[in-house]
Amino acid sequence: MSEPARRDAFTRIRAITESDPFEGVVATLIVLNALLLLVELSPAADSWEDELWLVYTGSQAVFVAEIVLRVLACGPRVGAFFKDPWNLFDFGVVALTFVPVVGAWSLLGRLVRVLRVLRLLSLWRRRADRSAP
Repeated sequence: MSEPARRDAFTRIRAITESDPFEGVVATLIVLNALLLLVELSPAADSWEDELWLVYTGSQAVFVAEIVLRVLACGPRVGAFFKDPWNLFDFGVVALTFVPVVGAWSLLGRLVRVLRVLRLLSLWRRRADRSAP
């Protein structure tokens, strides 16, 4: 692939990751996961165990894809992704979900994922500041 074509590909990926629909899907999944944490506290959650697992697994797949796309969006210098503290936080939260944990630690891991909402709020505030006259 030629250098201009590579740069164009990175630019397109960056446009996707900075788009409102992309951020909206990620934010929706984060909020959905937070709500499901509340559902898990219910005694009736045992009857929904398979469905909850499917949602968590599907969400995790989307979060991994999100991180991969955001790393690629920094291309060709993907190391730039790791210079942003919020990116490190997001990467760490997503990576920690692959660590096999049980019990309270598993719940803690999902609670930390909810903290990603702070990052989304930060991004939206930054975007609002840029578009203000």
